[in-house]
Amino acid sequence: MLIHFFSFVCLQEPASQSAEITVWDLDKNQLLKLLASQQNAKKVSEVLKRPRFKSLQINGLCCSSVPALFAALRQKSKSPMPMLFVLDDEDEAKYFFNDLVQLIAQHQVLFFPSSFRRAIKYNQKDAANEIARTEVLNALNTTDDAFVVTYPEALAEKVMSKRELNANTLAVAVGEKE
Repeated sequence: MLIHFFSFVCLQEPASQSAEITVWDLDKNQLLKLLASQQNAKKVSEVLKRPRFKSLQINGLCCSSVPALFAALRQKSKSPMPMLFVLDDEDEAKYFFNDLVQLIAQHQVLFFPSSFRRAIKYNQKDAANEIARTEVLNALNTTDDAFVVTYPEALAEKVMSKRELNANTLAVAVGEKE
């Protein structure tokens, strides 16, 4: 299923010989509601609700249909749960992340990058990516319903545990004095 600019085209044949094209422009909420009502989306939703659910592989979807499916399921869900999306490489992960951000609130979607500017073997750290990784870890520490998008190279790096993060976090408030 290819979703392009949230438009669906339906060919209708009027009584005359010519064909009339009607275009319905859906807003993203209508589109997500339509996607969530599909039979296959309902099956995926049932699998996600299983208590021992750990991973899911979906075949046959292409382009933006995968992020659209999960955005639709998130919108429909009464109790959203955190999800980790591991894509093949950084570019694919960034496209997936961008698609999700377009469909659901940006603060609900997190991108977990590698802390290295280039491949790990060159050992060139990127300060911006290190900050982004820290922000993702802090967000996961405070919320339990975020979508995290990443790729294997970023997951291969070690991060501190939740206990270590809490022990090394300094909370500062405006107007606070020593």
